[in-house]
Amino acid sequence: MQGSEPIGLVVGIDVGTTKCVIAYGPAASAAYVADLVPNEMSNLSTPSMCSFQGKQRFIGESATGLLGTNPKNTVPAIPRLLGLKPDDFQDPHAQFTVSADNGGGVVVEVAYKDAPLSLRPEHLLGMLLYRLVDLARNQVAGECVIQKCVIALPGPLYTAGVCKQVADAARIAGMPPPQVVPVHAASATCYNVKHEMKEEDAARTVMFVDIGSHYSSLCLYSQVKSLPPAPLCPPVLLNLGGEALVRRLWTCLAKDAEDKGAGPVKEGTRGGQRLLTECMKCVRTLSTVQVARVELECFGPHEKDLTLEISRDKFESLCAPEREVLKSSLLSVLEQSGVAPEDISQVELTGGATRTPWVRSLISSTVTDKLSYMLDSTSANAFGSVFLAQSLSVAKSNPEAPRAAVVTPPHVLDDVNCHVYMSEAEVESAIAMENAMQMEDAQQAQLSEARNNLEAYILEMRSACTRDEELALGASVLEAAEDWMYTEEGEGADLNLVHAKLAEVQSYMHNTFPSYFAHLAEERQKVEAELTAQAALAAEQAKHEEKDDHDTRKLAKPERMRLLKLNKDEGTELFKGKNLEAAILHWRKALAHAAKFFDLAPQDQEEVDDLKVALHLNIAMAYLKADVAEALSRVVTNCEEVLMLRPNNVKALFRRATALEKMKDYEGAKNDLMLAKPLEPDDTAITKLLERVEAQITRQVVKEKQMYGKMFG
Repeated sequence: MQGSEPIGLVVGIDVGTTKCVIAYGPAASAAYVADLVPNEMSNLSTPSMCSFQGKQRFIGESATGLLGTNPKNTVPAIPRLLGLKPDDFQDPHAQFTVSADNGGGVVVEVAYKDAPLSLRPEHLLGMLLYRLVDLARNQVAGECVIQKCVIALPGPLYTAGVCKQVADAARIAGMPPPQVVPVHAASATCYNVKHEMKEEDAARTVMFVDIGSHYSSLCLYSQVKSLPPAPLCPPVLLNLGGEALVRRLWTCLAKDAEDKGAGPVKEGTRGGQRLLTECMKCVRTLSTVQVARVELECFGPHEKDLTLEISRDKFESLCAPEREVLKSSLLSVLEQSGVAPEDISQVELTGGATRTPWVRSLISSTVTDKLSYMLDSTSANAFGSVFLAQSLSVAKSNPEAPRAAVVTPPHVLDDVNCHVYMSEAEVESAIAMENAMQMEDAQQAQLSEARNNLEAYILEMRSACTRDEELALGASVLEAAEDWMYTEEGEGADLNLVHAKLAEVQSYMHNTFPSYFAHLAEERQKVEAELTAQAALAAEQAKHEEKDDHDTRKLAKPERMRLLKLNKDEGTELFKGKNLEAAILHWRKALAHAAKFFDLAPQDQEEVDDLKVALHLNIAMAYLKADVAEALSRVVTNCEEVLMLRPNNVKALFRRATALEKMKDYEGAKNDLMLAKPLEPDDTAITKLLERVEAQITRQVVKEKQMYGKMFG
């Protein structure tokens, strides 16, 4: 049957040094269609890192928490290892080991299953690509097959040698052979597809400036209607990005910390990494405020509590060398192209570092003040890659299909380094190792889920014991089960033993206290009936709502604002009526309208940002009330969106802390509450939550001491 045939997909992956973004679309489509793929935390970008701990490996989002606790076995920014010889890798903050294998190739040394393991960058990238493609497959209902893949690399990595490494990584990941393009080609394609020229437009000249974490690309394209965008000169490629700015700030604040009595702060240490993380946040904060503060508790060899301040002016002066490099590069693009600044239609900015105020002002003063953010930094390169993949797929299957013009991928650059490639035997060995690791991942995931289920049941019952006097008689059994988890037997228990322990505890509680569980079942039936009724009401309301999910109209600001506020107000009324799902739906539609404003004046943009903040806070509050595991991650995501716009928003800090507490990330919750407390010192809710979180942290410390005492006693 035709309905059972696999769905043909194309995927586009923006492989950034610190984060990757994947998008997908139908392979055979008469129009360009693409959607982003969220990861397990509902984030649209996934950290480019892997970590190894015991029998487990953590890829992408799950590895971020291990950078501070397991730095020697955590490899961040995997793509920066591509195209290097062993002696080329220079990162004083890196705590993992890079060395050479017997053939002279780059390898990363980690510990896996309590044994040393050497991994080539190709295999590490293959792990990351496998995870991203797996997310895309899970996004599609039904069986699917990936027919074409386009991978966008930072411009300086677009060399023959790195393209070969990426191809090997794709083989290890079980993907079809990818088409590799530089990010500026993907950006230009996305721009041309999403912003087609009007009939009255003769031509336009657009400069694309992409400044990522480690690399930058500057290029100038001429666009004529119905023709592919054409580069007017070779791109200027820089080994310069936001990471260099963060390091400037780190050097300054490390000296300030030492001057304030914290002792010397060294690169490649836990303290150094902790300060580096704070510097990354600080650079983002300085994009919106004039002065940023870094709070550090028990920091440095002398364990000092510090408050470090940095002004935007001071930060800009620290970045003077990078400013000069960027300025000369912009002038080089103009000189090579022969295009005068006044002939440039606009400068399209992508990459996180383009949000830095001095970067924007430098581009304005050197090139033109016609700066544009029509392309979304998160999605532009991934979407452009999908559009390129769709163009290649349809051109092959249906050459007569009408297509908008896309960029022709440029020739790869010559290699500066003499690469040591993986041999065919090494690639086959890496594929076998990856398959074995994936099987181990599945087994460990099942075991982890079983342990989480046991712990969750114990915590749920212990909480119930505080509200039910009869049930409290079973507290000793729960305590014993929790203690067992930290014994040698519990730590080494396999899946069957953990399942047996959970069944044992459940059997005791249900057989000993049957009346409690009968009452609990009745309450759950009532809640399920209410949720079913709410879902039916939401579905009925959706039938009568304005169909504007795919609204691509360029509406004037007053009309777009009317639609935004209409959805916002309707969401608020639904929330008051405890119809959470429908309320969230309306607030999301309001956010969709907020993303469709264009050419806003600064004061208008501020108004839109305020509305975005209110909407994300509302959605976070609704998900908190849902109080289920999958909703809590969405609370965190929406609060993070608020904090990107308003770093000192107390509601966002408090709601994220509340969600993190429920997710058992007590340290993360405490960090947010420590930031919120000075902003609202009289808020009793913050104080109470902080006390509760600190009590949980103390309890964890006691449990760890008991565990280690049993291990070494």
